[in-house]
Amino acid sequence: MLEDDQRKNFIELWNEFEKQKTKEAKFAAVFDKLEPLIQNYVMEGYAWIKYSITYDMIIKKNKHIGNGSKEIWEFVLKFLKKQ
Repeated sequence: MLEDDQRKNFIELWNEFEKQKTKEAKFAAVFDKLEPLIQNYVMEGYAWIKYSITYDMIIKKNKHIGNGSKEIWEFVLKFLKKQ
């Protein structure tokens, strides 16, 4: 639905995000992973409990947040310990 140049630009940006090779892509991934963590936190871990998601599973799935922002990863670790 986009013009060719716009479509090409969006596809390039998406591929950059998927490959996680640039600082910008790594930082964007922080927020991509942070949002569901915050949702689960606000819901007092409802989905984690319902599907038997362990702390170790959450850490493994989200540890690359630290590649995009060490400060945000430290924040995530602190609020996960409160769950």
